[in-house]
Amino acid sequence: MSLDDIPDAQGCDYLKVDAQGAEGLILSAAQGSLRSVLVVQTEMMFLPIYERQPLFGDIDAILRSFGFAFHRFHGTVVLSGNAPAGM
Repeated sequence: MSLDDIPDAQGCDYLKVDAQGAEGLILSAAQGSLRSVLVVQTEMMFLPIYERQPLFGDIDAILRSFGFAFHRFHGTVVLSGNAPAGM
């Protein structure tokens, strides 16, 4: 089911998406819902923590294709460490 199939999602102006690495799938399939949205707040990563997770550039490209532009980071947590082998 996509956001476009959920009546309560229609006409919203603020959309928050936190879907444990599935943000790209959700946003890509929300063409109708995103027409009315003014602000999208979503979790984005620079390094993957889930398999096949879209990263910052991927989510940014999806949202730009719908006419959005990156505004700012909110509540950023910065961690550093070594990426696991194969990531």
